[in-house]
Amino acid sequence: DNKAYIKADLEDAKIFIRISGNSSTRRSFLSAIRTTFAKIHGTISGLEACQYIPLPSDDSKQFVEYDELMKLEARGKQEFSTGKRDYVIRDLLDGVEERRSSNSNPESRGNTYNIFQKEVGQVVGNDIISQGNNLGTQYNRRTQNPDPEPQVKGEIKPMKAILLLAANPKNTHPLRLQEEERDIKERLRLNGYGTEPIKSAGAVRLRDIQQTLLDFNPQIIHFSGHGGGEDGLAFEEIDGTLKLTEGEALAELFELFSDRLECVVLNACYSEVQAQEIVQHIDYVIGMDQEIGDKAAIEFAVGFYGAIGAGKDYERAFKMGCNAIHLAGINEHHTPKLLRKV
Repeated sequence: DNKAYIKADLEDAKIFIRISGNSSTRRSFLSAIRTTFAKIHGTISGLEACQYIPLPSDDSKQFVEYDELMKLEARGKQEFSTGKRDYVIRDLLDGVEERRSSNSNPESRGNTYNIFQKEVGQVVGNDIISQGNNLGTQYNRRTQNPDPEPQVKGEIKPMKAILLLAANPKNTHPLRLQEEERDIKERLRLNGYGTEPIKSAGAVRLRDIQQTLLDFNPQIIHFSGHGGGEDGLAFEEIDGTLKLTEGEALAELFELFSDRLECVVLNACYSEVQAQEIVQHIDYVIGMDQEIGDKAAIEFAVGFYGAIGAGKDYERAFKMGCNAIHLAGINEHHTPKLLRKV
């Protein structure tokens, strides 16, 4: 279980957040809280919120902009340097702790959030104060004459467990699958997702799918790769060569997980054939009714998962994905097809 300790500094317009408990879910819990704050911010006129990641106190550079790290990661960078020290970008974004203090009382006077003495975490804010190292800080700048602040009620929406599968067998046309995965994850993180609700597997073999489903038990499965229509979807053999798999076999597998699996996205050419088989067991399945280009496939994924991250339903997310293709000026926005179980 996780707990969130939140303290507001009304004078400096800052909010400090610390997450304790299970380390494997702490990042996801914090992300959900950030999403809620973002929604509240959106209802307040004149409010500007900035995001930063704190660095350990022994570094002369106290913080780094969250968006800067996201851009570096999107360009394939793995490390961030302050000149004094190098950091793994993924660790900074995930909130990896280095050392815990013996002080475990979140209600202690003074520096309430000086519990994690040298923890790297997420901060939403501007001008990080030097006391303590927090998993989250909000700093809000208001205009001089803001509108009255409305009362906001709501609850944190649970995140979807998403499994990303990709295959590009030997001797098949190379696809930009890593770019698609990166863009999906980036879009989800911008909507508050951490790493825990998202799992990915590349060079997927059929035996890998079974084990990954058993390990992760996802609500959404996203497949990126080649499709051959009636011949099946392209997975990999043990030696990396092509192995086509019929929709009936996949549908049979997915049916075994239909108590939790809600949606399957087949981002591959001519995959509507397999979608027709799978939708007999899964509520929502997306397939392509003809060939789809790399760029269109990526744009669809970005639009779809941007909406999922924002808490939209599958039908709205599908429309957002198609519109993303259209907005990009690609005449393939009618290629994706959403099928619903009858």
